[in-house]
Amino acid sequence: MRRLLPALLLLAGLLLAGLALGVFAALGGSGPLWLRSLGSVALAGPGPGNFTRGLLLALLASAAFALAARRGREG
Repeated sequence: MRRLLPALLLLAGLLLAGLALGVFAALGGSGPLWLRSLGSVALAGPGPGNFTRGLLLALLASAAFALAARRGREG
């Protein structure tokens, strides 16, 4: 059970990092099609501006990575 939370945080961080990269790829119009498609999904719907949304996703991803690393060292 102790290793489950860091693993879940790491997976959440990877997903959020992928979404953030996709947002910036979609905004720039370059990159692989799958990454731009992922960014288009993240950009859909109401919320903050596109660049702000990408920055927030990157911030959340880094926070999830930091929590996963911290929990991994404690366990």
